Amino acid sequence: MGASAACVRGAVHLEEGNTAEAVSSLRRGWQLWQQAEVPYETARARMLLADAYRLQGDHESARGELQAARSVFERLGAAPDARRAAELLDEYARASASGTAAVVRTTRTFMFTDIVKSTNLVRAIGDEAWEALLRWPDQTLRSLLPSVK
Repeated sequence: MGASAACVRGAVHLEEGNTAEAVSSLRRGWQLWQQAEVPYETARARMLLADAYRLQGDHESARGELQAARSVFERLGAAPDARRAAELLDEYARASASGTAAVVRTTRTFMFTDIVKSTNLVRAIGDEAWEALLRWPDQTLRSLLPSVK
């Protein structure tokens, strides 16, 4: 919960233009996801952190975060996310070659779900089925909306 809250807080700061607070919150979020050994969420946090660094003008750190995120996405087989990270890295490379700063606009949507009486459901179906149930909405949305990053 702490990792998720830190990342959401960072995303809000980012949207408000408070990049220093965004960087602080997003760094905390990715570190917590990393400690929890949740590589996909860790990489998603690093994508947001790259955006915050870019807005601060720290393009080298932004590139480093994107490269790290892309590597994790590729390892996990998260093709849309890996593709997006690669696209952003390409935009940075083109901007560097032309001597201009990369301007990347993104839109993000956060979706939260609440499974009513989840404790009882976990007891009834078991841990493996519960994990599959938690993955189902994300996989379904990604298959229906291939442009989802």
